[in-house]
Amino acid sequence: MSIKTVAAAIQNATNDQLIGPFGGHVDAKEAQAIVDAAVYGKDGKRLTPVTKGEVKQVQDLFDRRPPEAVPGMMHTMAIPENPGAVTFEAEAASTIKAFLVQYGVTPDVPQRPSVNDATRRKLDAALADLNSNGANWSNAASSLPIGLRFERVDLGGDNFPDGFGYTAWIPVGAMRPGMPASDPNDASYAFIQRSGGFAGLNQVVRVSLEGDNATQAA
Repeated sequence: MSIKTVAAAIQNATNDQLIGPFGGHVDAKEAQAIVDAAVYGKDGKRLTPVTKGEVKQVQDLFDRRPPEAVPGMMHTMAIPENPGAVTFEAEAASTIKAFLVQYGVTPDVPQRPSVNDATRRKLDAALADLNSNGANWSNAASSLPIGLRFERVDLGGDNFPDGFGYTAWIPVGAMRPGMPASDPNDASYAFIQRSGGFAGLNQVVRVSLEGDNATQAA
């Protein structure tokens, strides 16, 4: 078994991911090292088949790619647009895709549960409450937890000049190689981020997702 070997190769490629929520990058050499760890093992002489667990480790890494950019969303440089995302060089992405396809995974099809309508309604209600009753907004760079990955949900933006764009970040598990993502619809809380505005702010507030309606968390 080379699960530990694969995990070590992923950690080596994304070591910056383990100390904060602010993105990482996999180049072609690192991607090949990850695949070789799964196929050949630690000593490069492995004779046993690649296991489902090893394929899942690589799949989970590839699932951390950032989502497509949302037109009209505004961001500042205070934090990255996609906390916890991992980017791939073109050759690296091709290497990982070829490995996943070889072992029965279609990498461009989402492999984890998506945010359902009930959760989206909670987030929309929470945003409406924040805008109506005020919120204890905090600086985004210092308020998002370290060591978590997030599911990103676009909440639209203000329909006037110098308005804010809004994004929800739902925690879906620890940011560790091989750690599977949890169902975002089971999360008990989320963060709502507002970006832009006249002053170019980038702020977040935590909201509870428990019960039928989301509310600002204490």
